[in-house]
Amino acid sequence: MVPNGTQLAGSGKRRAIYMANLKAQGLKPGVSDICIAYPIWGKLPGTCYYAGAYIEMKRVCEAYKGPAAVRSAVREEQKQWLIRMDLVGYWVAVAYGAEEFKKLVESYLAGKTHPPLDFS
Repeated sequence: MVPNGTQLAGSGKRRAIYMANLKAQGLKPGVSDICIAYPIWGKLPGTCYYAGAYIEMKRVCEAYKGPAAVRSAVREEQKQWLIRMDLVGYWVAVAYGAEEFKKLVESYLAGKTHPPLDFS
């Protein structure tokens, strides 16, 4: 279960009950927002380039004025998840905004290698 973007509201007791319920259902902190359960196959029969893809979505706030837009940070649990998934054969990336997400999915489906992980 990946309840991404979960907002816990209410009293402390109510939040604790809700979080305990999520953990009982299999909550895994750090799991990426998007999982593409579609392997990319190699040119030789039976070979697989990537088992699937994990993409962490991050916001880009264009409202701030300055030389660059402000991007939301990748949490430590999210970094560790992406690194682990990369090590076991998944295509992994961090997408900063919807347009970058679209480009990353197209890149994955085209069988390109994933970009270097950018945790900045």
